[in-house]
Amino acid sequence: MKQVSLLLFLLLSACGKSERQDVDCPGESNAVKFDYVTDPANSRKVDYTISYTGDISITSITFDYGDGKTESLSVLTGSHTYAQPGVYIVKATLTLQNSTGVICAITPAKRVTIF
Repeated sequence: MKQVSLLLFLLLSACGKSERQDVDCPGESNAVKFDYVTDPANSRKVDYTISYTGDISITSITFDYGDGKTESLSVLTGSHTYAQPGVYIVKATLTLQNSTGVICAITPAKRVTIF
């Protein structure tokens, strides 16, 4: 009887309107390009640019500049001036949401050397 109850529970809980449809984040990560350019007038200022050619909507972007500073933006560009020279790992987390409301995140990273 316990096995029948368990099987019935699994069947009922597997069917329903709340089934989740996963977003293919690895596939979407191929649609992201993350670049940066150092300001010629100030070697500690870096401008970051993201281009995204995927089909899913970007709902937010958070830059982690690698020096303890983060910034949430709604645009595909960020700019940051570093206080100290060094090597920083900069990450840009793109939060994506498809038409059914499923959310995933992609986080490309770049190693940046500041002189």
